[in-house]
Amino acid sequence: MLVPVMFRNMMQAYFDSLLDTSEFLSKYSMVLSKINFSHSFSPEHLEYLMNSTNFQRLSFRSYEILDFLHKELDLQSVRIGIRWNKVFQGDFIDLSYYSDLIRYCIANNVRVHLNIGPIKVFRWPEIHVPDELVRKVGNSFKIFEIPNKGLIFEKSKLYLTSLFEAFYKTFGDRFFDIVESVQNDNEVFNPYGRLRWIPSIDFEKDMITLTSQYFPSSRIFISMSGGPQFYTLFRPEFEKIVRLLEDIQRIKPDAKFTLGLNYYYKIDGYPEFANMCIDNFSFSKLVYGHNIFKKILQLKGKFDLDIEVSELQFEPWGSKTSPGSSLHEFLYALLRVSQDLDISQWNDICNIRLWGTELFALRLLTSPSQEILDIKNLIIHINTMSATSSRSKSEKSLYSD
Repeated sequence: MLVPVMFRNMMQAYFDSLLDTSEFLSKYSMVLSKINFSHSFSPEHLEYLMNSTNFQRLSFRSYEILDFLHKELDLQSVRIGIRWNKVFQGDFIDLSYYSDLIRYCIANNVRVHLNIGPIKVFRWPEIHVPDELVRKVGNSFKIFEIPNKGLIFEKSKLYLTSLFEAFYKTFGDRFFDIVESVQNDNEVFNPYGRLRWIPSIDFEKDMITLTSQYFPSSRIFISMSGGPQFYTLFRPEFEKIVRLLEDIQRIKPDAKFTLGLNYYYKIDGYPEFANMCIDNFSFSKLVYGHNIFKKILQLKGKFDLDIEVSELQFEPWGSKTSPGSSLHEFLYALLRVSQDLDISQWNDICNIRLWGTELFALRLLTSPSQEILDIKNLIIHINTMSATSSRSKSEKSLYSD
């Protein structure tokens, strides 16, 4: 029964994504009013894009592009990654590469979600540790699970402590005030990257416990890859993450969590017809059963936990040329996520974090197509809808009290 229902939903999403925008907004107004867009932003990736053939004549600073996205697309929340091998300078931490970006966020009250590792920070090659550590540990393609003892563990604790002290010394208390959540290792149990290192549950628990001492008011952010590879299916990650949540709650009973799910459907190396027939959410359901998302949503009752889409594919992967430039594909991805997470039944707002706004911003700034402009306007419209819906609920609650 699962396969017919799953493909029926996918076909409905496909054909409805071809609707005229006004008709689409009318048909799905209820679910869209429960979606708020934010994004992830990597200054390293922006630098890479501006060195590519298409954008070589551009010379924007990272905070200027973030300002553009903040003001032009109404993206009020951003995830920023701090890479160990970018700030590590022998015996001290140098935050100069990120300082303009962070100072912009402080000055403009941009809500920050911080990904600090120490091992895994978003964007390829995923593992961003000093070369010295890689040389000592070795570079094997075998999966290496990092224990909560030994060289990597001790170096990681020392690095994070030094990083937090550098944050305070460089930016002061105000920085800690705008950090809504802190994510240690991105896609923590997914062995994807140039090095296939994954933290053990105990390693990650200890890193999160240390981080929470410096960010006691920030939510603890943990993400699941939901990747297309056989070794990154939801179920193994899900089981480990539940154990991690339980371990942290025993240590910090008042812990507040955010669980991020990543959605991709146009995967490099997969044929085009397969991209529109199956996505990573559906692949996980095929292998491990349709109730995997029901189990994930039930965690909201067990823990003080928000769920978000931490990466919605909004840029091409590898040899692909989309998404990110097609309104139809953007609407399709929104509907697929809404279907599997049953967002129409949520009482709160679902945050969907766009993955690929660096490229989208550069496209907007260089003779954008009409579809690019239509996507931009739709993002602004949906964020306005959700903001209006939130205000309305707050006012009703105020009057009922």
